[in-house]
Amino acid sequence: MHYVIGAQERDLHNMEELIILDHEENLSECIASNLFWIKDEKVFTPTLSTGCINGVMRTQMKKWCQDLKVDFLEVKEKTKTLKNADQVFCMNVAGINIFETIGTNEYATKGKVLNLVIERVLDPR
Repeated sequence: MHYVIGAQERDLHNMEELIILDHEENLSECIASNLFWIKDEKVFTPTLSTGCINGVMRTQMKKWCQDLKVDFLEVKEKTKTLKNADQVFCMNVAGINIFETIGTNEYATKGKVLNLVIERVLDPR
């Protein structure tokens, strides 16, 4: 039900995406995709204990990071963590959505690790 309400809220406010929080206000996921952020060339995603779905692309991202020797960390974090992120994106089997802004925070849409991720999305090998 929270996905339906979240999608309605997103549409009501003309947003491209909405980040869902768990009952303790930790980052969890987006409406129909897993949430990721990059900080200092490390990839972070909410831990499954936040209630996020263990999606196909989440599993794939973990594997890609291992292959690329990039740290992949599953964490329990509040929204303030995203203020210091280098890049933020969400991903599902339909593709990747790179965040340019969240509120007043602006994010780079390119970067070493993000570019590697995009290459893998386009050519998953």
